[in-house]
Amino acid sequence: MPFISERSGGVAGRPRIHAIMHRMIRCFLPLFLSALMSCGSHGQASEGRIITDSAGRRITIPDTVRTVIALKSGTMRLLSYMKVTDLVSHIEGSEQRRNVLYLFANPHLRDLPVIGAGNNYDTELLTVAAPDLILATFMSPAEADRLQRLTRRPVMLLEYGDFGERKEKLYETLTLLGEVFHRKERADTLRKYINTTL
Repeated sequence: MPFISERSGGVAGRPRIHAIMHRMIRCFLPLFLSALMSCGSHGQASEGRIITDSAGRRITIPDTVRTVIALKSGTMRLLSYMKVTDLVSHIEGSEQRRNVLYLFANPHLRDLPVIGAGNNYDTELLTVAAPDLILATFMSPAEADRLQRLTRRPVMLLEYGDFGERKEKLYETLTLLGEVFHRKERADTLRKYINTTL
């Protein structure tokens, strides 16, 4: 058996190695912790902001919403009112084929990828699309919570309202969308226009 000298790295050499490792840890640990805290602070800053939707649900959305998907009847119309259809990344199959004014005004919407057949959205396609925000009308809070859990994307419920008895609900939704998209002036303009013309 070859002879192993303690001086050349045997048992006697271990305390020296441990001492070197200890000094390295003491030297680099503060740098590591500082970098970790810095990453943590950046992560918190990018978490976004909390918004309360029309159903009273508190959800976290990005500070700036860059892509959105509209589900259910009337949601796309609301986005067209707010002039944010350029942010729409995908469209429902039934919506794509409708002959309505807001699609004639925004023909690019018909060319968007479809996220489901008819009025039935496909959860997997929504997940792959990965929008910053999913907006929906006529959806229960339970369904919204489930969809949000499955897609891991924020799902915001909107009250559609109308131009008659439920006009105030429409105003509230426009105000909410103004907050979401940083378009408060547009929401105020729409409210004033509806008030003076209808």
